[in-house]
Amino acid sequence: MRIALLILGALALGGALFAIVVPRHYYLGPGRWGGSPGDRHRPSSVPVDLRATDHSSPLPRYVDLCVGDTLKILRSDREELPLCVVGVAVESRRWACPRTRVILEHRGERHDVRCGMEGPREGGVGRTSIDGVAISAEITRLLFSRSHRGTSPFNTFRRFRLRGDVRLAVWSPTAGGGPSEASGRFVLDQPEWTRDRFGNWLHTTRYGIHGGIDLFATRDGVPEPVLSPVDGTVHRIYHADADPDDRTRSKVVNLWGKAEVGPDGGRVLYRFLHLSEILVADGDRVRRGQVIGFTGHTGFDAAIDDHLHFEMRLNPSCLGLERDDSVFATIPVNPYNFLLDWYELSKPGIDVQEVAI
Repeated sequence: MRIALLILGALALGGALFAIVVPRHYYLGPGRWGGSPGDRHRPSSVPVDLRATDHSSPLPRYVDLCVGDTLKILRSDREELPLCVVGVAVESRRWACPRTRVILEHRGERHDVRCGMEGPREGGVGRTSIDGVAISAEITRLLFSRSHRGTSPFNTFRRFRLRGDVRLAVWSPTAGGGPSEASGRFVLDQPEWTRDRFGNWLHTTRYGIHGGIDLFATRDGVPEPVLSPVDGTVHRIYHADADPDDRTRSKVVNLWGKAEVGPDGGRVLYRFLHLSEILVADGDRVRRGQVIGFTGHTGFDAAIDDHLHFEMRLNPSCLGLERDDSVFATIPVNPYNFLLDWYELSKPGIDVQEVAI
């Protein structure tokens, strides 16, 4: 009996070590989602016309696709760019920073578009360019497979409203890559701003999906001013009276942008979390570049370091869903590509590749 138990223990330990040492890669091919092998997805063709981009307030076109679908992009020069979603693979399942890879095929050539990070503080993945069209993987369904439901009404998983295996953002770089109101000033005046990316699992938190992007902040122990990137109106603030070292209450500013975006003229909701001090009040009108508060670590242990959690959220109509003007119905999108353009516009002397970590 003891020998059998020792053998079983050795096998279990060996399996555990194998699982730790050997990287696990998960791949989804056509028809992998569904109840049974017979419930295969019927591939479809999804058109995206970039000629109709509103250059006054351009947003990426957000498209939810299943593996096997073909994205037919009509470029501004009237040339068609067909892209087939071949598969989705998980390259890392670390809780703090998983990374997934979306495999696209264009005329026999395969391209990888990644989301997530290689490590907690490195290897952030940005946009990819294919024949003059910018493409970013917002999020994939694989990121939902081991996650928990958060308690915040802003960050439950239904807020992502993912209707396929993957959500892609598609836009023409000539259109600016973000709302025109974003040009001018950046949310933090520094080039090294990536900490955790949109879509990451977060370690030791209640949320499985990261609905924004974390920016490094507070150099030499001095809180940094947080700038409004747009003209807008303060919608609501949270815990303005919280102590700067409060671990449970995060000082938060919610801001509606002034410019109307999307097919139905919605506005972008901007969120700033973990501030140490808030300088605005509900209903205040703010100008682009105005200081609305200072960076901090409220809602977190000070040992985690000061950082600014920054979100951009859109009306569901911007993602092809029914319009819903409730602030809690807004859907988070990856602000990374907007941040690149903001920083490039606010610091014209800096090569954008220097800040694309």
